[in-house]
Amino acid sequence: MFCKNCGSNISDDAVFCPNCGTQVGEGQSQPQAAPVAENKPNNNTAKPQTSNAVGLVGFILSMVSVLFWIIGLIASSGLLFIVSLMLGIGAIVCSAIGMNTASKQNAPFRGLSISGLVVGIVVVAISIILFIIGLAALSVMF
Repeated sequence: MFCKNCGSNISDDAVFCPNCGTQVGEGQSQPQAAPVAENKPNNNTAKPQTSNAVGLVGFILSMVSVLFWIIGLIASSGLLFIVSLMLGIGAIVCSAIGMNTASKQNAPFRGLSISGLVVGIVVVAISIILFIIGLAALSVMF
């Protein structure tokens, strides 16, 4: 038989549902104290959502760092690459904090935090590689 409250499969001779504790057997002559709709949220209580602005900021920083990186590539400006590197590091930090907040507190923007982290890591890695190549080119020139 199935529990009328939670739908769990229970043995035919059970008096109480082992999953939700609702009385299902022979002693069920008295009506239940609470309706079915009020019992279900007690079993699957969701954590309240909190703000995850840091995760959103991490994603935005990663996109701005990509923008600065592209502009630095077009303008051949080392300063813009450095700005892009700093923004990428900030994006990594904020996105990591946002992912942690989203995991612990059921906060939104977990996907944006993950993508901000990935994009930030890629921008930082490419900026470091280009910086090393630039230093190598300078050492060859002088």
